Parts: sequence; C-alpha cells; structure tokens
Amino acid sequence: MSTLELSRASVHSYLPYTKIIYKMKESSVGADRMKLYRERKKACEQLRKAPGIPAAVACENLWNAVIAFQGYPFKTSKG
Repeated sequence: MSTLELSRASVHSYLPYTKIIYKMKESSVGADRMKLYRERKKACEQLRKAPGIPAAVACENLWNAVIAFQGYPFKTSKG
C-alpha cells in the first residue's frame, strides 16, 4: 500500500480473487442462472436480426429462442 500509495481497498481490487474454485465439475446456482440468462439474451439478439436473413435461418433462430425460454412463465394478452 505504501509503495504504490494506494488505499487498502484499491490494492485488494487489483489482486486476483482466490475464493472461487475454477473448473468445478458442478456449477453453482448463480452460475447456472447466468448461463441461462446469456443463452436467452443471445436468442433474443438473433431474433432481432431476423428481418434481413433467409427464412430457414429465421425459423432456426425462432426455434432456438423457444428452446432457450422453455420453462419461462409466459402470459398472453388475455392473461
């Protein structure tokens, strides 16, 4: 801290985080949730690109989005 003239918090922010076990066989609930979020976000981004792509690719993107959102609670306009 004194050599770098930084606060303790600043020094710790530059150090690697050592409390995480990398390459675990099982992932945590939070890691699974983030992975699912990224997959859903990617599926939505691919659907937004759909107007300028061939119909076969658009159908595949739609199907990928349906798979990504399986188990997600959907509501219709009538409830």
